[in-house]
Amino acid sequence: MDKRREQLFKQIVKIYLTTAEPVGSLFLADKLGDVSSATIRNEMMALEEDGYIYQPHISAGRVPTAKGYKFFVDNFVDADRRDEKTDKKIAAAVEKFKGDEQVKAAARASAEISQEAVIVAFSPNQLYFTGLSNLFAKPEFREQVIVTSVSQILDHCEEMLPRVLELIGNGKKVLIGSDNPFGKMCSFIAAPIRDRKRRGR
Repeated sequence: MDKRREQLFKQIVKIYLTTAEPVGSLFLADKLGDVSSATIRNEMMALEEDGYIYQPHISAGRVPTAKGYKFFVDNFVDADRRDEKTDKKIAAAVEKFKGDEQVKAAARASAEISQEAVIVAFSPNQLYFTGLSNLFAKPEFREQVIVTSVSQILDHCEEMLPRVLELIGNGKKVLIGSDNPFGKMCSFIAAPIRDRKRRGR
């Protein structure tokens, strides 16, 4: 993928993640400024042919595919980058707690900072959920069918957990699309929690 197409693709992903609306060439041309809508249309056609974006239903816009999201994560997201400010916030949130409660406090702080949902699995039969309001506040949850589907996934989380733990192993994993045992409409980041007294994921 050349630099111009790469930059265009990054914009499509970022805009879609923010709005949950298909991204059109006119909108991109207005945002980018120095590239014509005709050029953008040609680049979007190439991205679609390569499987990075697709056209949902009859919309004129495009949205990223699972392949596109994987490319974005692999090439533009530094999963190992540490943020000192974030580390300090989590450290402050957990300092008053011990054991399982400390892990839960870290999960709550992570959910607040990321504005995502966080699930901690202390064991296959002991799960802790936090930040679900962040999840359901996202723009894609305007559609009732998505709310219902994700709610069903959460209802059956324990049943899927053994498969998830098997996929994680001992390292961090980003599971997208068909790689995700919870279903292709979701993506998540999973990692083991290493503690001398308690181990969770």
